[in-house]
Amino acid sequence: MKVAIKIVGFLLLDLVMFAIAASAQTPPTQQPFYASGNEFLRVCDPDGAFAMSLPPKMRSDFDLACIMYVVGVEQGVQVEDNIRPIHALAPAEEKADKVAAKALSESGVKPKFSTPNANLCLPEETTNRQYLLVVVSFMKNHPETLDMHASYLVMAAMKNAWACSEKKGGR
Repeated sequence: MKVAIKIVGFLLLDLVMFAIAASAQTPPTQQPFYASGNEFLRVCDPDGAFAMSLPPKMRSDFDLACIMYVVGVEQGVQVEDNIRPIHALAPAEEKADKVAAKALSESGVKPKFSTPNANLCLPEETTNRQYLLVVVSFMKNHPETLDMHASYLVMAAMKNAWACSEKKGGR
């Protein structure tokens, strides 16, 4: 029992030390790295200036934090996909949605991008690092969205890359 308490204590100490190191690298006026796509991309782009400015050990710590953030969002999306079925719109709802979208578009209001209305189907061989690279690529290819919360952009990137087909829970 005492050994388990010591291990938990060391893990908590490591977490505190990582938080202190992370806060030392980010000026206090900036948002946390997950608050927007801008901050996420600045901190989590493995080829970005921020990552390249860090010593190798700290770079791997930030890389791990970014990967774990993406995995956490991915697992949240998977849970949500499993507890709610895909809502198939009735024909009248689809027609109303199209009319509303057309009216908004004609008035100059357009979505920044669209996300498939489908569950997430990740190939078994996909790695956590690959998840991060897909998210970073999505953000780089959609700079107009970087003001949005990083979790939404992670979900959009993953659903655009790995939306299920109709046979596996998509629409």
